[in-house]
Amino acid sequence: MQPVASPFVASTPVSRSQRRAAAYHEAGHCVATWRRHWTINHVTIIPDIDDDGLHRGGHISVSQNNHGLPGCLIFTLAGPAAQRKAAPRSKVRQAGSADIDAASRLARIHSLTPEAERTLLRFAGQEARALVNLSWVHVDTIAHALLTHDVLSGDQATGFLDGIQQKQTGAWQPSPQPTREALAAYKASRASQNKQINRRDVAAAVLDASLRRTVTGEPLSLDDPSMESEVAIRLGLRGFDADQSRAKYSGLISDQRQRMQWRRVSP
Repeated sequence: MQPVASPFVASTPVSRSQRRAAAYHEAGHCVATWRRHWTINHVTIIPDIDDDGLHRGGHISVSQNNHGLPGCLIFTLAGPAAQRKAAPRSKVRQAGSADIDAASRLARIHSLTPEAERTLLRFAGQEARALVNLSWVHVDTIAHALLTHDVLSGDQATGFLDGIQQKQTGAWQPSPQPTREALAAYKASRASQNKQINRRDVAAAVLDASLRRTVTGEPLSLDDPSMESEVAIRLGLRGFDADQSRAKYSGLISDQRQRMQWRRVSP
């Protein structure tokens, strides 16, 4: 019997929470790929067992093309960003260590200084989080599909995402422009509806008029007809009817006088 060169180490069984975290992780990569119009070969959450037999997680296969540095960085960090949003308590740095290391390596290769490297990583991280937040419906759909099927082909993933996009485009399509007749009828109906004047509106107009007359030295009396006209003008500037403003103003003064009658002392 030949001796075994290196013993086989079985991977730890994947729990439900680990499968969910892996699904959202790979869904983030998948949506980032789709947003960049790259070709998706397949995406899966079936665990990959590395040389140590300890790697637990899925992967996504993308066609090898010249994708450019910004796109590669955002794609790489979109997985950890989606996992962090869906499962904040999961071990994101441990599960996404390969992605984080790959992003750091790319940024280091294309940077002349450590400051530039950190800037690139901050930019890519922020863009990845924004992509995940804005496309969360897409990420959530792919994650649930992965939890159901374990593996999605490129056509299946693209079909899911294109279907969501078509529904959103139809739902967000702006309504047709109203006709001139409809606009005229709307304006006429708005004009026919007199705004209701309340005590606060009248009090604000009286205060404005009183302050102006105090500064200019004009007579200040609530019974003055000119004061009533000025209050009506100020309320008219707010869209209230002039006759209704005068009636409301006079009615409030009359009500106040009646309430003050009990304070008058007869001789």
